[in-house]
This record gives sequence, C-alpha cells and structure tokens, in this order.
Amino acid sequence: VVTSSAEEYVARAEEQFDWVYVDPDRRTATEERVVRLEDCSPNVVAMWDAIGRIAPRVAIKCSPLFDVEEAFRLFGRCGVEAISVGGECKEVMIYADGREPQLVATAVGVGSFSLPHAATATEPPLPEAFSTDYKYLVIPDVALQKARLVRFALRGVADVWSNLSFGFAHTRPEGVLGRVESISAIEPFDAKALKREFKGRGVDILLRDFPVGVDELRRKCGMHSGNTARLAFTRLGNKCYTIRLESGN
Repeated sequence: VVTSSAEEYVARAEEQFDWVYVDPDRRTATEERVVRLEDCSPNVVAMWDAIGRIAPRVAIKCSPLFDVEEAFRLFGRCGVEAISVGGECKEVMIYADGREPQLVATAVGVGSFSLPHAATATEPPLPEAFSTDYKYLVIPDVALQKARLVRFALRGVADVWSNLSFGFAHTRPEGVLGRVESISAIEPFDAKALKREFKGRGVDILLRDFPVGVDELRRKCGMHSGNTARLAFTRLGNKCYTIRLESGN
C-alpha cells in the first residue's frame, strides 16, 4: 500500500506493470458530480504519457453517464464496455490496450453484445412505416442503449427506429439482450382518455424516448404506482403511442 497521490506515484515509479487500473474520483472539491475524464481526479488524460511510461495497458472506470464516443476521441484504439446490473447501467469501462476499437454492452448474469466500432458508422436501414399490429415489445437492456447498439443488436429480430426506443416484433424474439413483453394493443397517446380510464388506479409504466417523465405522466393521467395495468409509452417520429401490455409476462 502506497499513500500518495496518483500523480506523484506515477511520476516517480520505477516499476513496470502489465496494466494500470484507474477509478478516478468523480466529485470536485465542492462535491459537484463530474463525468468528463478531464474533470475527474486524477485527470487520466493529463497523465496519459506518464502512465504509458509504466504500463502498455490501461483500464478506466467511468461514470454511467460517460459518452462512449468520447473514449475513441481521447484514446483511439480501445474497447468501450457499458455494464448493467438488474436493468441499471452501473458503469462504462474503457480498455486502452491497443485492441481493435470496439463497443460492448454487457448485462451481468445475462449476456453481452459487441461490435467493432467501425461497423457502427453505418446505421442499419430503418424499418418500414410503424403499424399498430405488433404482438411483442422488446425492451433493450440499458447497456445496449448506453453503448448505442440497440438498432444493431435487434437487426433482423425486431423493428426499431431509435437506439433510445423499444423494439417491435410480430413473432416472439429469442435470445435478445433485454426483455420481451406481449402486446395486447397499441394506440395513439391520449392523456385525457387515459385519465378517464385509469384515474386513481395503480399502473406499472415503462418509458423509452417519451417527451415527459414517469412522474409527470402519472400526474397528467391521474395514475399512481401499482400493477392493475401495465402500459408502455414511446415516441416514434412526431407521434406518441400507448402500448398496452398483457399481464403475466
């Protein structure tokens, strides 16, 4: 155990290491949360040449809010992995070890999906016009969403228009990194109609790429938290939709 700042230790280190693992403090001296690596302590970007003197490989633990594309701008040849546990994105890892640039989405205990970074330069073609006769809703794992891999992971499996939205399928998809729910109906979003139907009732709500948050949506529609009904909401283009989910999924 060495009691020293990272900057001081790296500057005087005479050892050579296989890896350096960096887990920087993401709070400032005034306890403000920061996301950019340049704002963290230690500033791994400013120390990059010094770290390279003692190790050829560096692993960096970043905030779940870190922009995955920023890693490639800063470090070039690296791997970037978004990691989720129980449906919550916990962290973004950067592996700057000279590997071919790639993006990875990992749901711990569930599975992973990876793609060379170069392959993400061309998005899959968009599906044809949205229809209301889909039978299954795919809820991509948040790691896919964070890594911007949703449309690539669901290609050929479900129709998806945005990395921030749900996927839709006519037959039940298998082996997806995420959840699959059965749809009972899809209809245009109508807050007044929903309020007439669900005012005072407990409703389980799922949102993806919707213009308001869960709390505001509950207020608009007079709902509260519960499970007497299960509804999903999303926006596709300029239209918002209510997706009624079957119980027992």
